[in-house]
Amino acid sequence: MSTHFANPDEPYTTVTPQTIRELVASADNAPLRRARLCLHSGPDDPLHEMIIAFRRDSYVAPHRHLGKSESFHVIEGEIEVVFFDDHGAVTSRLVLSAAHPASPRVYRLRAACWHTVIVRSDWAVIHETTNGPFRPVETETAPWAPAAQDAAAVADFFLHLNASPSPT
Repeated sequence: MSTHFANPDEPYTTVTPQTIRELVASADNAPLRRARLCLHSGPDDPLHEMIIAFRRDSYVAPHRHLGKSESFHVIEGEIEVVFFDDHGAVTSRLVLSAAHPASPRVYRLRAACWHTVIVRSDWAVIHETTNGPFRPVETETAPWAPAAQDAAAVADFFLHLNASPSPT
């Protein structure tokens, strides 16, 4: 993923339409097909805010955050957050959309639930907020999630998710 940090010497950071265009273009060329602008100054900050651009074929391995919360605000496009049980069965789905006025645009996750993000538009841009500091050991990838490097397994995973009905 392409990651950029805001300039810590500036008193504030803005995100303009040009910033979003640049992030989407950066996601086009990134191996994971997403790009991130960190609005915080570094991994030790107590609050992490990021603008993330995803392409439709971006894969976010199912994961959970231990002792963290996260929120998404969809700025452009449409995403689906899919939640799983400990065995990888879909437990719920949540569509967030900037394109549909009746759809939610914001969600906040307070529990250590397995989840992934699926991009439902050609590209999507979100504002993600979570508590810091960032410690890789506080994010756990699901043991049943395909590795990002295994393109065939990721494609099968997407097919499985798209064929899975919404839980009742």
